[in-house]
Amino acid sequence: MRCGPIRQLLASSLALPGLLGFLSLPAYAFTMETQGVSFISEDGDAGQLLNTAYRYGNPQIEGSPIGAIFGSLSLKSDGTPSDLVDLYQIEINNGTFSADTSIGPSAGNSNFRPALYLFDAQGNGLLANADISAGPTLEASGLAPGIYYVAASYAPLPLDDTLKTIFPVLPGAGQVGPNSGAGPLSGWSSVEIPDAPNQTLSYTINLGGAEAVPEPSISGGMAICALLLAFQGYRQQKARS
Repeated sequence: MRCGPIRQLLASSLALPGLLGFLSLPAYAFTMETQGVSFISEDGDAGQLLNTAYRYGNPQIEGSPIGAIFGSLSLKSDGTPSDLVDLYQIEINNGTFSADTSIGPSAGNSNFRPALYLFDAQGNGLLANADISAGPTLEASGLAPGIYYVAASYAPLPLDDTLKTIFPVLPGAGQVGPNSGAGPLSGWSSVEIPDAPNQTLSYTINLGGAEAVPEPSISGGMAICALLLAFQGYRQQKARS
């Protein structure tokens, strides 16, 4: 068994805690399955960018339809960070996609519906709907099979690496496409939060055409190499201490 590539990966992580960090995977959503349809519940905090987006780490539901995503956003007025955007990774294979929001049991705001955004695998904007008064919906057809990302946002707007808004700012306009020349998702605009009590705003995104993405895996050989090399490094570090 050749462990050269793994040795390089672990060169800066010779202690056992380094191994644990290497083997750790992003946080995954809690999944329920009913009659072949999966329902995803945000466990912790979904990220805001492609590399931190929520994934569904249950290989048993790979390729199964996702009926809905249950999540929450939070507003903070006491100086602690607010959670204003959630980004989820999905797979679309039949060319069509739809999404709409339902009101969740949110504290202090019973009419909350987040704005919805759809991005392709590279983070390029495809669709947006920020008409939160009517309840945002997204509908698309003719999509190529592959990975996509759907975002729920309290107010921040998606930005590319030049800080240009990816979608037009048209409140109440319904579904819109991206701005001409906009680049892939790189961040989100800042938003002033009014002085109000801390709130947790729950939401439900009902989905059509979305499927669960398989969990990234590490092969058995790679895992064994990683364990052996990291344990060796751990013993060396203990011997020096």
